Amino acid sequence: MGKLRENINKSALLQAFIVNALIMALFLLIMHPYLENQADVIMQDLIYGNYEAGVPTDAVLFSSFLLADVMTGLGGLMPGLPWYLIFHCACCFFALVVITDLIFRRAAGYEAKLLMTGLCIYLGYECYVVPGYLKTACLLSIASVSLLAGFILDEAAHKKACLIMGILTGILASLTAFFVFAVFFALCAVLCLIYILAARPCSSAKPCSTANPGSDKKALRRRLIAGIAAAGCIYVAGAGLYYLDRLHYFSDPSLSASIAYRLGYEKCLSFGVPYFKYRDAELKAANDAVYRLGALDTELVDTNERLIYMAQARLFPTLYEIGNFFTFEPDHISHAPLLYFWGFLAYLLLRYGGKRGRTAVAVSAVCGIFTLFFMRQFLILGYYRMYTLEIMPFVFFLMLWADCIDYRPPAAGEEGSRRLLLAADVLLAVFLGFIIFGADLPVKKDMVHETEILYVEDDSTAQIDTEAEDQ
Repeated sequence: MGKLRENINKSALLQAFIVNALIMALFLLIMHPYLENQADVIMQDLIYGNYEAGVPTDAVLFSSFLLADVMTGLGGLMPGLPWYLIFHCACCFFALVVITDLIFRRAAGYEAKLLMTGLCIYLGYECYVVPGYLKTACLLSIASVSLLAGFILDEAAHKKACLIMGILTGILASLTAFFVFAVFFALCAVLCLIYILAARPCSSAKPCSTANPGSDKKALRRRLIAGIAAAGCIYVAGAGLYYLDRLHYFSDPSLSASIAYRLGYEKCLSFGVPYFKYRDAELKAANDAVYRLGALDTELVDTNERLIYMAQARLFPTLYEIGNFFTFEPDHISHAPLLYFWGFLAYLLLRYGGKRGRTAVAVSAVCGIFTLFFMRQFLILGYYRMYTLEIMPFVFFLMLWADCIDYRPPAAGEEGSRRLLLAADVLLAVFLGFIIFGADLPVKKDMVHETEILYVEDDSTAQIDTEAEDQ
């Protein structure tokens, strides 16, 4: 027992694995996992053969057919298991272990470890209780960047293996949801690069491990170039596999039309579009076609054209839309409980992180606002969980700086008291995040609440459209 405890104390990877395994087991035991995004439900049904033909198919529209082949193959071997849920939970568990390992390796004290544990609780709910392909792709993208960062910062025990794993993880993210990967991998890579270039000791009282990268600038430069090259390889491989997926659909005449308008279908189901009076009717027609044919119907001409039109719809950054952004976006983003943890972490960095901590918060906030505004131009009034995805990279960025926190509240002078106070604060922040922002936790086995609506219709506009049709 003593030997095991010693090994755990010395290994950040073991600590990361144990923390995330306990969190996953807790959520899966006391809560009822379910798919809240209709796109995930459709993909799961196609993989299981839950449509008119009754035959499992790999033409799942929104993720790569290669992943669908893996899940349909596993379903053929062991048909009684929910492989779609298992796949996404396993990918998220792997990603969270990787991210936690990086933060634990960078941690010089207990603050970063406690905060990372709190973040794992937040993301554990999102990934194990309400999993989905969008969240899986986002977390895998962050994990890929974390592995590359571990290589660049010389924190990984086996640096070459870390680099290879980073490339494979990024490719897996691209197979899960290519456009989500393309955006969030690039965003996390830029934020991580800012951190690497700005890393310095955080305080004279408790110098942090971010001083290490600057100790050998030539070696750091070589690893940085190698990391950037690896990121480029990930993008090239991901794009190649995305077009291979498209070719897979063109190989079958009954599926080829699905490629033409599946982006509009996916955007309506998962991302969010502007108000269209015919949106719900076209989605219903598309859903009926999928469950009838296992594909989008080529004969639904009006539906196809409108799906393409909705996929191409976007806002323009006019003064009017900038005003709308600051008027409505705070309410929309408040539906994401993860925002509360970002605020809690930002407060700790502002209060106890010194100048570096304040700079990190400023960069995270400014970049976050610009990202939200940019995403709004394409994903107008989107699915609320998309805001969780948009917050994840900025929480990850702040976690990189968590080692700068020197938690010394006036009420606690001893080390043990400070640890207990911070642990209590982290748990309270996690609890309040879900309560304040209205997360209805499915703690009973028979309690599965409805999925969130994609967006709130403008009643005044809808009324005008109805009156025009009546006339």
